[in-house]
Amino acid sequence: MNLKTTIVLILLLGAGTGSWFWVTTRKIEESASPTATFLEQSVVATKVTRIETSRGKESRFVLEKTGADWHLPGSWPARKQETEQWLATLAALRSRFAPIAIAEGADLKLYGLDDNPLTIKVTIGDATHTLHFGEEAVEANRFTRPTYVRLDDKPEVIRLGPGVLASLDRKAEYFRQQRLFPFERVARDEDAKDKVEQIVAAEIEVETPLSKFTLVKQDDDWLLEEASARKDKEWKSVCSKDRIDPAKRDALLRGFPDLWADKFVDAKAKSLDDTGLKDPAYVLSAKSPAGSKVKLLIGKVSSSKPRVIKAPTPPGQFGQPPKQPEIIIEEYRYAKLDQNDQIFEIKADKLRDIGVDLEDLRDPLLARFKTDDVKRLEIQHGAQALVFVKTKEADKGKEKGREIWRLQKPSQEVELAAVEELLEKLASLRASDRDVLDDVNPKTVGLAKPVAQIKITLEESDKNARKIDDAKDEKKKTREIVMQFGLKEKEKDKVYVKVAGWARINQLGDDVWKLAQRSELAYRPREIWKFEPDAITKITIQADAQPYHLTRGAKAWKISGPIDAEANGDSMDKLADELTRLKVERFETSQPKDLKPFGLDKPAFKIEVSSKEGKPRGLEIGGKTETKDPKEGGRFARLVGGDTVFVLSEKVIAHLRKDPFELLDANLLNINPADIERIRYQGTATAFTLESKTGRWKVTDTPAGDLTADDEMLKIALAPWGKLQADRFVAVGPKIDWKSYGLDTPFLVVKITLRA
Repeated sequence: MNLKTTIVLILLLGAGTGSWFWVTTRKIEESASPTATFLEQSVVATKVTRIETSRGKESRFVLEKTGADWHLPGSWPARKQETEQWLATLAALRSRFAPIAIAEGADLKLYGLDDNPLTIKVTIGDATHTLHFGEEAVEANRFTRPTYVRLDDKPEVIRLGPGVLASLDRKAEYFRQQRLFPFERVARDEDAKDKVEQIVAAEIEVETPLSKFTLVKQDDDWLLEEASARKDKEWKSVCSKDRIDPAKRDALLRGFPDLWADKFVDAKAKSLDDTGLKDPAYVLSAKSPAGSKVKLLIGKVSSSKPRVIKAPTPPGQFGQPPKQPEIIIEEYRYAKLDQNDQIFEIKADKLRDIGVDLEDLRDPLLARFKTDDVKRLEIQHGAQALVFVKTKEADKGKEKGREIWRLQKPSQEVELAAVEELLEKLASLRASDRDVLDDVNPKTVGLAKPVAQIKITLEESDKNARKIDDAKDEKKKTREIVMQFGLKEKEKDKVYVKVAGWARINQLGDDVWKLAQRSELAYRPREIWKFEPDAITKITIQADAQPYHLTRGAKAWKISGPIDAEANGDSMDKLADELTRLKVERFETSQPKDLKPFGLDKPAFKIEVSSKEGKPRGLEIGGKTETKDPKEGGRFARLVGGDTVFVLSEKVIAHLRKDPFELLDANLLNINPADIERIRYQGTATAFTLESKTGRWKVTDTPAGDLTADDEMLKIALAPWGKLQADRFVAVGPKIDWKSYGLDTPFLVVKITLRA
């Protein structure tokens, strides 16, 4: 085959292919069906905005779309699942058969489209098209009879599969939702597994006989947008923009899903006046996130029904009567949707949760937060500015250390309890009723120029991020709370607090004010020094008399000074333990100009502690503090060379200011009475012996001879020698003047002989 022949064949092949493509395209264009194209390309659930159906002269239902929500006329909510399934059936209509052409005036009885077809008017954008559905008129199994559809007055009919007409032929009752407000299932609490039903809405309006308010959803929370109260038949604004009590909020949101159309009422039998719906007692409105709105009017009580609650079986208790069953009255009221004539009855028990009083609806807490979430705390009072930051302290042998609070300037660790006390107080601040001021000028309560301000910075769990992201590291979001404090000149026992971003002013007692104006000293660590348990080697106590020393030995502590003796182990353990981590009651002042008011110009006594860790540390104890309650008293003190005066409690002082005799071992004799064989009593006037040689105790060496000892008296005589203790020591050492204590010629000498 030569080159010319090859080129000719290629040209012929191209021409043939082009001809085939042109002919095929022309056939497709000629056979394209307007009805099939409309069903495939236009009838899409997201494009359709209104549907009206009828069967012959009988109206079936009307569905209207607002935003993404479908509803029946008069904003009656449509059942979501049933509506979506019906729309899916309509949008999925397709045919595998060729269109059937029909001439003008042709008999449509063959297709069931003559006098009683199912008519569906579909609105898409600004255009409305009509679809007529019918079934083959021949007598045949209804499950195999095909469905036919005609679009508008097009000269064609499309054959569909069997059962399509039955799937689309529904009445309004099929779509009518008896539950009046949309809902979702949510966790009962933040960490709870069980779920409850809650309304889905972006805005809620509630009007009761005495009040009306609007709630708006913001992020994951609900806010009180505005509220009014009825006075003398007129509405007076009470407040705007406030937080809601979480318990009342949850009860309200969970009350809406329980509002059902329990029973439908014939509108001809009951007028709006009869049902109280001309001037309704309650009006409840909810706007969905998509923009549709359900407005429910609630009128008079229609009926009341008693319901018996079966009492639980009581435990078997003798003489107790069985618990009687409880009877409650269930109240029903007339209701209707706005712009809808259908009247029905609803169960009214949830109106108590929805129509809550304004005073109970508003959150009594000034700010809701968890103290563990606080990462930064700023306190400004006058010229003083304190900034506390929560950091993690590195612990040896641990990946993560404990969290501690530090004062930022100057950088130093602070007393955890002092910061937590303030945070817990701030988290519990509450005001309600008359203590919430909505119509007060901030200038009149000192809030034009606040005397103090507290700023709280939090890092909280991001609920929205947690729903989307299942990562191990929990995402956090930052939130700030700023509290401003004001005072009235003539009111010394009250403080006015305003939280930035909220209009309400709260009247509180002055206890929080006292905490807010504390100085840096109040946050210093109460431990003024720390020693390891065995680090202390010597303690010197100098009181009014001669100082004495306590020195740690290999086996025991030794006392030296006025007396030289071995110290009692328990007493020394308590003293050393107190000194190991000495805590102050509070810090009084820093860098005082005069020590005399504190009794520290001439200290009452001093303590010096020596340790293995370095040079000795000294403590000076001054005068007593002034207090009404002696139990709360203490003494002023300071570290030797220190610039801060603090207070030590009387309990701590009692431990530190020990008389050397108090540190001696009070146990004089510690023996087992069963080991005693003989006791000789030698007095100035009489003498006798108690002895046991044969297992029987006798009294010997008496003028009357040997006597058998009385058992009860014997127990009394032996008991003291088991554990003989001194009440107190008055003298120790080799140079004691025994005569001054009557021991040169003792009144009684007791000699005990043990069996061993």
